Formats: sequence, C-alpha cells, structure tokens
Amino acid sequence: MKVCLKSVDGHYEIEPMLLIPFVENAFKHGTGLIKDATIDIELKAEKNMLNFSVRNKYNEESNEIKDKSSGIGLANVKRRLNLLYGKNHGLLITRTDEWFVVSLQIYLH
Repeated sequence: MKVCLKSVDGHYEIEPMLLIPFVENAFKHGTGLIKDATIDIELKAEKNMLNFSVRNKYNEESNEIKDKSSGIGLANVKRRLNLLYGKNHGLLITRTDEWFVVSLQIYLH
C-alpha cells in the first residue's frame, strides 16, 4: 500500500505513515510550556521530488518527563527512510536558537 500525492505535474506515491513521526514530534515537543508555540508544516511534490519540512519552537531548558520509549521515534524513521529510499533521500535535522527543524527530500521515480 502506498499514499498518493497529487501535484500539478502528476501523481506521486510514498510509503504510508512515513511523515507522521515528524509531525507528532513537533506537537509533542513544540507545545505545552513553550512561549508563543509555533509549528510550520510544508509539503510539496513536483518534478519527481518530495520536499517536506516541519519547524517548531522548542525550549531546550524545559524539564519534560520522558517515557521509556522517548527518543526512538526519529531513529526509527531514519532507519525506515534508509531501507525504503537508500540514497534517494536526504534528511536534515537542525536545532537553531529556539527552533527545531526537520527537512526531508525524497526523489520519487
């Protein structure tokens, strides 16, 4: 099963549930005790390239209580991207000032 993305230049397919962990993390870590909480999500598919980004404010000093499974979401999605797309993807995760940013590009054939 694949998820179909409609674009002005055609239809593209990606694996199901692939982008959800990034959005979940933005809501988990980018809301709550964050002043002026902001989450920006962008998705664009054209010319055989998917560009996806999630950007959220975060507070490095917040003392969140983490559960036992905390921290494995990004590791799992990185492993899944490598298995599914190999060198046909790029993932950049950055923390600057008060922003946590995930940028994902996938070459879709």
